[in-house]
Amino acid sequence: MQLLVEIENFLDASGMSPTAFGSEALNDPPFVSQLRQGRDVKVSTVDRVRAFIQAYRPNDRSDRSRDRGTGGEEFANRLDFVSSVVIGEAIRIHRELGPGLLESVYEMVLAGALARQGYKIDQQKPIDVSYDGMTFIAAFKLDIIVEDSLVLEIKSIERLNGAHAKQLLTYLRLLKQPLGLLLNFSGETMKEGIRRVVNNHRPIG
Repeated sequence: MQLLVEIENFLDASGMSPTAFGSEALNDPPFVSQLRQGRDVKVSTVDRVRAFIQAYRPNDRSDRSRDRGTGGEEFANRLDFVSSVVIGEAIRIHRELGPGLLESVYEMVLAGALARQGYKIDQQKPIDVSYDGMTFIAAFKLDIIVEDSLVLEIKSIERLNGAHAKQLLTYLRLLKQPLGLLLNFSGETMKEGIRRVVNNHRPIG
């Protein structure tokens, strides 16, 4: 499909993720992944996509990124949407594979399932820590970060406790990200193993 070729060329040139493109061009995050799978597209949608590509300027996106950093409503809505997709995928994985596997297995499968839908995924991403003028390279690693924003901490343990949520909250504060999901795949049901952790911290000064 010619439209898909145009989109792929645009994504390569701009560095934009497929999900961000769908959100910004059509308010439809999974659009590109569905198009890759053969989704039919209306003429009006083709026109909107081409108009977005033609009008796009790189600094437009940096402006939107600054808005995102202030907790803009559009970003919050998008983050909520992505988190709901992650939770739905985690529930399906738990239902299909069951509890009791290693954390690394669930992490690998979840990352692959989300990437297949077109989301930008970083797995086992090294994070630097700064303290008192010193920087410690790759001090810890994140299990998964989705779209450079949503932090996922994967567990396969008997039960979650407060320390696990505090750990994820510390990650969020260090990264200055607003939201994380703690996902424990060892419960009888997945729903009992999901914790949503919100970073309301605002630095002083």
